[in-house]
Amino acid sequence: MRAVGGDGHSELVKKTLLLVAKLTLKQELEIRELQSAVFRTYLLDVSNPFVNAIKESVGEYIAQSKKHRDGSMSDAPEGEIHAHAWNAITTVAMAQKIEQSSQAAIATHRAAITSPKDLSGIIYIAKLKKAWAKNTFKLHLAAHPSHQDLLDFVEAALASSGATPKKGQAPASGMARELQTLVDELAEIAK
Repeated sequence: MRAVGGDGHSELVKKTLLLVAKLTLKQELEIRELQSAVFRTYLLDVSNPFVNAIKESVGEYIAQSKKHRDGSMSDAPEGEIHAHAWNAITTVAMAQKIEQSSQAAIATHRAAITSPKDLSGIIYIAKLKKAWAKNTFKLHLAAHPSHQDLLDFVEAALASSGATPKKGQAPASGMARELQTLVDELAEIAK
């Protein structure tokens, strides 16, 4: 590390960097702990029908949002992005081979939703993102406690499609592992 000045500033910078890095790692760990407690997480192959449906629905929402921002569309898309992902999820879930009662419950839920805004207090998270393995995606879902049975029905449809539920805390991300290596090196320098 390059010296900042002869008046002890370099030691202060080292300590500050070390503390900020440690705090970042601590917060990243706490986020992973909270996610494991709150989210239902699934691994899906790129060919899974849920993946394509969610990507199309979210892509359409993003395109409409961009058109609204640049002025070529007067109205913004209704609701939040996760509501559109959830709509795609329940549409695909209806086509899966699951119990008749589960399909009926999902159909009843879909019929009760007249607008994406209706989902704001029911579905908190419906997020698809790339996983660490090539051609694999993670799907995070979270709903109001009164709708956990609905998540159970959707989980049955996800399992029917080949999705794998993931339990427990996720491993540290690549960035977190890299930062931990740097923190270890910085701790040696700061001694």
